[in-house]
Amino acid sequence: MKPVNLLIQSTSVQLLQLIVARGEIDQVLIPSMEAIVVRKLYYCLHTGNLDIQNKLLHLLHSIVSLSISSLEASRQAATKDGPADVAAASQDKEDGIRYTLNPLLVQTLIDGISVRSNRPVMQHWLDFVLGAIPQFQPALQPAIVPLNDCICRQLSSILGEVVNVSRHSKDYGEDLVASATEQDLVMLINGLERLVLLGLAYTSEAEATDDDASIQEKAGNESSGLLGYVSTVFSSDGGATSNEQSTARVPGYRSLDDGVRVLYLIWGTLIWKPPSIWSPKEESLSLIYSRTRARCKRALEHLFRVQPLEVFESIIDWWSKDTLLQESTPDAAFELVDILLSTAQNATHMLCESISIRMSTSTSRRAPSNSSLTDAVLFKFMEQYFQRLEGPLAIQVWGRFIQLVKDLVTNPKEFKTQNFPALKCMNVLSDKVTQTTAMEDKRIRKELQDNYGKLLDSCVMFVGRSSDQGSWIRRTTAIATNGRDSPAPRADSKNADDKLEDSTTLSIETPRPASAELLFLITSFIAKSVLPSLRRFLLENDKVIANCNNIVYYIVNPAMRGKARPMDVEPTVVSIITEMTKIPAALKSWRTAVIDLINDNRVFNCDPEDGKRWSPIVKVLYNSDKTAFTELLGKVGAAPSTNIFTNKEYEMLLRSLNIRRLSYVLFAGEKNAFLTQLPTIQEKLVDVFRNITSPVVLSEVFLCIRILLCRLSRHNLTSFWPVVLTELYQIFEQVIGTLPADGSPDLQLVLAACKCLDLLLVLQTEEFQVHQWIFITDTVDAIYRPEDWVPEAMLDQLAEIASSLPIDSKASVLVQQPSNLTQQRPMRRPLLAPIRQIDSMRDLVPFFSNVSIASYESVYASGGNIDWDTIERGIMEDMFDGR
Repeated sequence: MKPVNLLIQSTSVQLLQLIVARGEIDQVLIPSMEAIVVRKLYYCLHTGNLDIQNKLLHLLHSIVSLSISSLEASRQAATKDGPADVAAASQDKEDGIRYTLNPLLVQTLIDGISVRSNRPVMQHWLDFVLGAIPQFQPALQPAIVPLNDCICRQLSSILGEVVNVSRHSKDYGEDLVASATEQDLVMLINGLERLVLLGLAYTSEAEATDDDASIQEKAGNESSGLLGYVSTVFSSDGGATSNEQSTARVPGYRSLDDGVRVLYLIWGTLIWKPPSIWSPKEESLSLIYSRTRARCKRALEHLFRVQPLEVFESIIDWWSKDTLLQESTPDAAFELVDILLSTAQNATHMLCESISIRMSTSTSRRAPSNSSLTDAVLFKFMEQYFQRLEGPLAIQVWGRFIQLVKDLVTNPKEFKTQNFPALKCMNVLSDKVTQTTAMEDKRIRKELQDNYGKLLDSCVMFVGRSSDQGSWIRRTTAIATNGRDSPAPRADSKNADDKLEDSTTLSIETPRPASAELLFLITSFIAKSVLPSLRRFLLENDKVIANCNNIVYYIVNPAMRGKARPMDVEPTVVSIITEMTKIPAALKSWRTAVIDLINDNRVFNCDPEDGKRWSPIVKVLYNSDKTAFTELLGKVGAAPSTNIFTNKEYEMLLRSLNIRRLSYVLFAGEKNAFLTQLPTIQEKLVDVFRNITSPVVLSEVFLCIRILLCRLSRHNLTSFWPVVLTELYQIFEQVIGTLPADGSPDLQLVLAACKCLDLLLVLQTEEFQVHQWIFITDTVDAIYRPEDWVPEAMLDQLAEIASSLPIDSKASVLVQQPSNLTQQRPMRRPLLAPIRQIDSMRDLVPFFSNVSIASYESVYASGGNIDWDTIERGIMEDMFDGR
């Protein structure tokens, strides 16, 4: 715009301002003038004309003021005293005399604040908005919500610019442009605070008027004698009135919620971390961060004084929704709560009140101001808030939290969804309280024991009921996949629920996937947090045992029931039993479940990894309960049945399973753990060698001997060597005389004997070295054979005999792999570790041919190092078939 034209327009605006301010203008022209000025403002801000915007805003303010005062005068004239028959007509006339907001005004105000080129005069626009809206209420009330949204967007945009600049190093400074300053942020925060308060003030006035009318109406109903009682019976419309109030609160409280969201975002994002080297850029950013954060803090404090509960709930709501901010600055929300609330007791009280409002089921309950905030989020915030408290503060909030817990446990049927999060919060708070002297107080100790036990029982029973329904769920799912959709199973499940408990108020439906996730969370929490602290919280053994019994009955037993692989249960269930093993008083609670697991004939069909997971539990059981090991030994040495109708093959299978159970128990124990029972073990195994000829049973005995070699010290096995050497000698002598046919049951016995001999060669005990020449060539002849060399050792003879059989290339390649393993590291390891089963003696030819050479070389190459991991892994894989 040319300077002369600009001067003319500026002078014209000043002249109009004087005329309008004096009121010397026809009322009919006011709407037209207002529309022209609004259009001119809209044109100026979009063409970049900044010089006359301030004067146009002053003129617009005067025009709006004159228009409203004229309409007010007309309204007063219309309401003068007159005849009663024209009262209704005057009321209609008064309703028609209202200020009409210009359609372009709100958009012009939004653009004046949001257009980037208009930033230099943004303060004038904010002054107009914050001066005109409160002065001309309720005429400009509809503009509050869109202007509030506009300021929130501007604050978020400027915050993004500042953060983008601060994230990059100075090398990128020339490419980054940010026109915002801390003054812009402070100005917008001022405007946001004022607009939110204006929206709340008008909303509060409307609510106060509605409340006064409802109170008068209620008083009139109550004063009507007997009919008043009749009316109260049918006055269940409280929910409707509360819904109407919440609808009326939506604009003002929505603006408050949006404002708190932006202020919380600024508070959590602009946390300055001092750099190692300061530069002018860091100094400027530090100033922006500190000033903006300080102004944000004052705004939140002011809003909190006006609407404490709503601001508090909005902070928690946005804390839960903004997961990125929660991860980057996890303490921001909790620091803000500590600033807004003077004590932790007040914060806990407000949390408990918000939860109580949402849990209440009465028709006259107060509707929550923030309907999107759930009690689950409140409990999650409370749990993390408790984690940040110190012991003395935990004692201060104990009383208010226990009051909430008592409300839960007195009516467990109504609050099933809240029991688990309440248990998590109480677990955190109890952990703090038990570390203080407050536990000397009998009242606090009793409150902790009673309420913690009730919450835990409720969660455990919920998992138990859901597990019982889970089998029905699987049945109905299978039916549905076949194309049938019958409602009959649904009725059956309802009857089953009625037998368990009258669960008419059950609020969690187990067929949903979310319920399965909830069950997993509960069981995981019990394993990781509840059981490790159970003795410290409940103190008395009777209560600890009672809770452990419930956990086993409702969680462990259903999880282990009906498994094709008994050890293949959820890892959380294994963790639960593992934690119980650390509680001496709870032995009887989980003993039966583990004994039944070990006695299951399908237990060794599991994977080796499952057996490894259960090993610590088995070790604790047989270390704590000596009678269990005695019972197991009794089954191993049981005399064969004399009944002629008994299936001998099945009987031998059961005998082999009992020996394998003994092997697993020995393997699970520490070294020399069963030293006192060694004579009995040796006696039972020798009896088996003497009285039983079944290859299946004898193979298990050799497996047990391998475990004894690993779990007992060498000097403790002196009495075993005559038996072991004799049995090995007899087996290999028999094989040399007559090779087993392909597919013969004796092949597994030969493999078991070879694996036992293989382990003896790896261990190289002094007692065995004296006799190993019987089985292998232990001299230099194993490598450099003389011309007239004749095999004398048993395995060398077997190599000559078995190699004369027709060669199966697949079998040879399969068994050559373990011999190559000896070259991986300078450690001694079994050659037959990967082999599980053989179908012919040809499969063992590579072992027979290479064992003497490998054994001789390993003595010098390994330096005495033994690969125990490979040995134990091979034993576990031999015990657990994984079928």
